[in-house]
Amino acid sequence: MTLTDAPDRAPAPTARRRRPSGVLVGSGVVAGLVVMDVSAGPGPQYIGVLTCAPLLTASLAGPRGTATVSVTALVAGVALGALGGGAGGPQLVRLALIVVAGVVAVVLAAHRRRHERRLEQVTAVATIAQQTILRPRQGAVGAYRFATRYVSATSEASVGGDLFEVLQTPWGVRVLVGDVRGKGLEAVQVAALTLGAFREAAFSCGPDLRAVVRQVADSVGRSLGAEDFVTALFLELQPDGSGTMIACGHLPPLRTRSGSPVVELDVREPQPPLGLLERPRAEPVLLVPGDRLLLYTDGLSEARDGSGEFFAIGPVLERTTDLPLDRVADTLLSEALAHAGRRHHDDIALVLVDVPVLPPRPGPPLDHTLSLA
Repeated sequence: MTLTDAPDRAPAPTARRRRPSGVLVGSGVVAGLVVMDVSAGPGPQYIGVLTCAPLLTASLAGPRGTATVSVTALVAGVALGALGGGAGGPQLVRLALIVVAGVVAVVLAAHRRRHERRLEQVTAVATIAQQTILRPRQGAVGAYRFATRYVSATSEASVGGDLFEVLQTPWGVRVLVGDVRGKGLEAVQVAALTLGAFREAAFSCGPDLRAVVRQVADSVGRSLGAEDFVTALFLELQPDGSGTMIACGHLPPLRTRSGSPVVELDVREPQPPLGLLERPRAEPVLLVPGDRLLLYTDGLSEARDGSGEFFAIGPVLERTTDLPLDRVADTLLSEALAHAGRRHHDDIALVLVDVPVLPPRPGPPLDHTLSLA
């Protein structure tokens, strides 16, 4: 799944579909009770049970649909009382209970609908915030092709503590993949801070990637608690395939090359995470046409099945070398989630980089100006 798979108007159609289904269910309950009462013989048997129909409808339909079922239940109660010879005080009490249940059901349906609308508004705001924090990359950036994916460990949220960014700068394509320690809103805030610092430093710190990393580390470090940190992998790629990498406590990228097994890029001088980093050291990177890189967070590699076995990334990359980049990204995510039985407990972020055999002609730099509220 991609980050843009969460449309901001999805809840509204769902709510509209519930109304007719709720009315049908409530009407079916009324019809069933009428048949049972008539089949039971003379005398009212099930009139009082008609109160459950509007209450059930209230959990599925809106106020109007619930009111329709309530009136239907009241009419059915009057008809059954007349047919069964029920009259006087007991029948009036039964009808009064149906009326009360109907009124209560309409109030409950209206209350539920208001909460649904509020949830729709919160979802829309969360979607906008998600698009501000994480911006998916598809297609060419500079001389390379990219595909990004993100899955939050929290089913109710679209973004968490993992992060990524791909920027075309005057000094090459600069990539960041990171993982904030912890979860929840605090992790999201740190992720947003880290991305904002990187988006600024990538364009303001000149050609030295170490200066970029140092500025990001300083900016993030001022806002972290004593036990907080951010693991991060910074990558800078030039059009000729050469590049620089700085791994700050983060997993090294995996490289696939035609005719060769999947390998980890060698990190000779691992650096501590952001928040603990003082003097970053860079590692050289050299790619050739046809190479692919996978930058990822540990939510992918540490996805475990019921027996505790970790997800194997290498075999998936090896058998998908001929697939388009988007297909590879989708396959990695779907198989990791299937391996974990859809019970993943950590965010997953991944960035796939492809070095085309015939690199596209670099286009003009994209406008990456961002204003974080």
